[in-house]
Amino acid sequence: MKTKILVAFNSKTMLSLICDCLDEAGFEVLKADNGIDALNILCKENPVCVLTYMELPQISGFSFARIIKNTPYLKNTGIILCSTEDGSVYQFWGDNSKSDGFFIPRSDNMHELLGLVNKVTEKYEQIRKEETEPVHSKISPDDILDIVTKAYDKELFELFVIKNAFQASCSVLNLKQILEKMAQTLSGIYNYDSLAIILNTDPIMEYYDYPSNMSKEDLDDFKKVCHSDFEERIYTRKKFNWKTNLIQEEIIEVEGNSRNTKIESYECFPLDSNKIYPATIHIGSFKSGAFTPRLEQRLDFFTTIYSMIIEKAIWFQNATNAEEKMRKAFSRFIPSKIIDDIISTNESEQTSIEEKRQVAILIADIRNFTSISEKNKPEEVVKFLNYYFSKMGLIIKKHGGTIDKFMGDAIMALFGAPESYRFNASRAANAAVEMINEIEKIDTGNLILPKDYKFTVGIGIHYGESIVGAIGSEEKKEYTVIGDSVNLASRIESLTKIYGSKIIVTENVKRDIDSRLKNRYPVNEKKDTDFNFIMRHLDNVKVKGKSVATKIYDIIEDVNLYTDEFLENYAKGLHLYFDRNFQTAANYFSKALEICSTDRAARLMLRRCDEFSVNVPENWDGSFSLSIK
Repeated sequence: MKTKILVAFNSKTMLSLICDCLDEAGFEVLKADNGIDALNILCKENPVCVLTYMELPQISGFSFARIIKNTPYLKNTGIILCSTEDGSVYQFWGDNSKSDGFFIPRSDNMHELLGLVNKVTEKYEQIRKEETEPVHSKISPDDILDIVTKAYDKELFELFVIKNAFQASCSVLNLKQILEKMAQTLSGIYNYDSLAIILNTDPIMEYYDYPSNMSKEDLDDFKKVCHSDFEERIYTRKKFNWKTNLIQEEIIEVEGNSRNTKIESYECFPLDSNKIYPATIHIGSFKSGAFTPRLEQRLDFFTTIYSMIIEKAIWFQNATNAEEKMRKAFSRFIPSKIIDDIISTNESEQTSIEEKRQVAILIADIRNFTSISEKNKPEEVVKFLNYYFSKMGLIIKKHGGTIDKFMGDAIMALFGAPESYRFNASRAANAAVEMINEIEKIDTGNLILPKDYKFTVGIGIHYGESIVGAIGSEEKKEYTVIGDSVNLASRIESLTKIYGSKIIVTENVKRDIDSRLKNRYPVNEKKDTDFNFIMRHLDNVKVKGKSVATKIYDIIEDVNLYTDEFLENYAKGLHLYFDRNFQTAANYFSKALEICSTDRAARLMLRRCDEFSVNVPENWDGSFSLSIK
């Protein structure tokens, strides 16, 4: 029995050329010169393959292909589109018509056409052999109008689903919005009574839509069935505890309560993508036999389109969650700005460029912490330090600083790197004041403290030029600062023990604070990040390794700690001290101690005045040289 092939061409020359070629090859050739006749012959003769001209009258070849592929009874018929013109427009429509091939026949390439015809006919003959029921026999010529109408109805439906899927994909960052769009599209396909969409995420995400008159028992039963079908199809999970994230539960409002609320029809449609089920869709109806073959075909197409979108959205969410976990984990060790640079920079580019920058360096150290370590178990010491560092870290971050490193029980923080703001030194000073205030609230109840020990912290701040960047070996780099400013900040912090101060800053820091106050510029829009404090010129010192004197200032966080008279006496004594008038300076320091006998700085300066009155320093520039670090 010869294989039937329908050739539909309105060009007699081309029709004769193709038919002669196919006839010689042993095919039974059927002829038509317009689309209506071709469709009639197709329904009556059931050819295995159709060759049709793109510009065929009445029904074009492109439309003919869409009718065949959109009609269940005709879809197992091969179709090859032909054109006499070689152009990108014809090629485009040929490639996007659901046809099995596109060809430009000429007198010298009939052997190529024959090869294409053999390939297509072999494919569909095999498909037809595997069919369990020859549904093609149900078609009669009288059904042609119905065939055309349904074919375009199917195409209209597919365009509707694809349009909504495209709109949903624009919200790929938000799974909830995608599911809402899916439900909206489904309601346009089918008037369901209950809907569930369950996503294969961690945790599992569920979306429900059901009528207001549905009883709690019926709803619970519906959910149990949905869970069971989900578990059966999502084979990537080993254990289900159903601690889910219910992202939506909408109620369908209905009029009256007389309707049947029992689900009589139910279907589950898995979204299958690359052999992994990203989700399942569960639809229930109060009517029996509600799912017709046509509806099931539509829902199958719907799941095919949305499978890709849901899979990509889940992948994006997982990637986002992984990035957030990475950020959270590494933010304990690396400034957030550096993490952003690492993520956004190509591997071939340098992650961080070393540069000179004005940075305020804050170093805070717990006083006599060694004595605490000796009296407590290591795990208790570590637990307390983690608690203490967390409290201090939040304050530093609040004022725009970044913790550079933890050095035993000490903290080194940067203001001006990697992020820089206006008045970085002033920010550091405000942070230091709040840190000292927070020390009073630190709970040391779980520690064994030495007798008469009071938990205190000394803070030193210097503002100056530093080299900042990723410093280290190829295997390990650390974003940090290096330079004299770091060493000076460390020396300044150690001076808090000598002068009995909680916070000591250099002249550069004071200058930045004065500039901010002069310009009435708030450090932050939030009022709780700006503090009132008193600044006292303590001394001019030459720290170890420095030949130039540094002016140091005491930041007094408690404005009521010293009276104006005390501060005036200390300031006059210091002025006379710098003028080498040690005896008169001693008198003022003595008066200051009469007002506040516990001030260690005034007592230290009085002792020096007494010493220098006897042994006047040679070539003295008013500064005191320190031999300790």
